[in-house]
Amino acid sequence: MISDPAPTPCLYLVSCEFAPIDDLPAWNDWYEQIHIPDMLSVPGIQAVRRYQRLGTRAHYLAVYEIDSPKVFDEPRYGEVRGWGPWADHIVSWSRELLRREVLV
Repeated sequence: MISDPAPTPCLYLVSCEFAPIDDLPAWNDWYEQIHIPDMLSVPGIQAVRRYQRLGTRAHYLAVYEIDSPKVFDEPRYGEVRGWGPWADHIVSWSRELLRREVLV
């Protein structure tokens, strides 16, 4: 078992499908250069990693390491959340919040 000395208490997972794929390079650039730095400016968001579903060109999963669900109450989160100028290109999306299990 690998143990992180100070694991983040929660994970916030956001998956989405993007279309049309012709606009995919510009969207990926916006996501990496603007959206991720903006999200990391929210107090309580510690890290974000982005993954692409194998065998697809436009299905993604973003994994945010957060301190607690209180992140979503932060004014900065309200300013930077969402798909920005790409909202009309998101075909489907879902989100999930996971809490690290504390073994007693």
